[in-house]
Amino acid sequence: MRDPTGNEWSALIDPPLEGPGGNQGLAHDTTLPYQSSFTLRNGDLVANIQNDFRSSSFEAWFSFSSDEDEQFYGTGQQACCNDHSVNKKGQVVDLMNYNSHVTLPVYMSNKGYLQYFNMPGQGRIEFGHQRTRFVASEATVVDYWITTAPPGDYDSLQQQFTAVTGRQPTPPDFMLGYQQSKLRYFNQTQVEDLAQRFHDEQVNVSLIVVDFFAWKFQGDWSFDESVWPDPAAMAQRVKELTGAEMMVSLWPSVEDKSVNYLALQQQGLLATTRDGTGIQDSFEGVYTRLVDSTNPDGRQFLWKRLNESYFSKGIHNFWIDQADGGTLGEPFQNNGQDLIRGIPYSRTFTQYFIGTQVGPKKFIW
Repeated sequence: MRDPTGNEWSALIDPPLEGPGGNQGLAHDTTLPYQSSFTLRNGDLVANIQNDFRSSSFEAWFSFSSDEDEQFYGTGQQACCNDHSVNKKGQVVDLMNYNSHVTLPVYMSNKGYLQYFNMPGQGRIEFGHQRTRFVASEATVVDYWITTAPPGDYDSLQQQFTAVTGRQPTPPDFMLGYQQSKLRYFNQTQVEDLAQRFHDEQVNVSLIVVDFFAWKFQGDWSFDESVWPDPAAMAQRVKELTGAEMMVSLWPSVEDKSVNYLALQQQGLLATTRDGTGIQDSFEGVYTRLVDSTNPDGRQFLWKRLNESYFSKGIHNFWIDQADGGTLGEPFQNNGQDLIRGIPYSRTFTQYFIGTQVGPKKFIW
């Protein structure tokens, strides 16, 4: 199964997040924009929909001829048991982000060209036997770009493409060494014991990662003090024993028990939905919303918490995880409808360092 796109009416049946901790016994009234009101109470939906509304956007389809022996490479990351092929010929690639599926609307052909669709919304690319078809489910502009090179010269295609879009900086040395991570370390003692073992066994390690749920509640963006009492001492101990950097997992999800939830809600820094409830996802039985990283104030809020909890204590690196964007296909307040601009969310989630981590000259890895 793949995550819903947000077009399904069933997406409205999820109970709203606002309410007492744990999302129990909730009742919430809201209005469906441009249509009549409906009531959502403990998951029972009653709706009287009278008039559809007309949108200024449109669905876009493009077809390009393709030889049967043509090969295509690219379209982003389709990993974790979903796809083990390199050549995309004969496949349909959904242009939506979800867990282990990170799409980029760009591909190279063995015939000597690269095609990039500068349309970051949801849709699909169909690599058929005699044609390639690009579909944007919803768009407000048509924009695509093509560059060419001698057949097989993929380096030139990449150089020409990145000259237009920008190039990846050279990663720091510690990202090129041995990185230690597992699912997962449950407390500070485990990490310090691991560092001691690496020291005793003379194992060269450059990075130690603390994976998810080292926090108490989603959206705390801090260690659970009951099992991680002194992060600064831990980072210092790891550095002394191994010389390694530390990295922590960073999720954008926020549950209503989080210490940051009320402030984020009051300041309008949580991603909204078209239908009012605000829910973006659920995990371990808890409904969550996403910090609106398309909002500069949201990124500033996030950086302040990360600096207080990690950066100022010697943990300078963050694993940008669960950054799939609106899993229900809904709009973000500062970034427009997710169907039109759904793909860039993970990019803005990494942009919290702009104007903040620039001072310490740290980048997200």
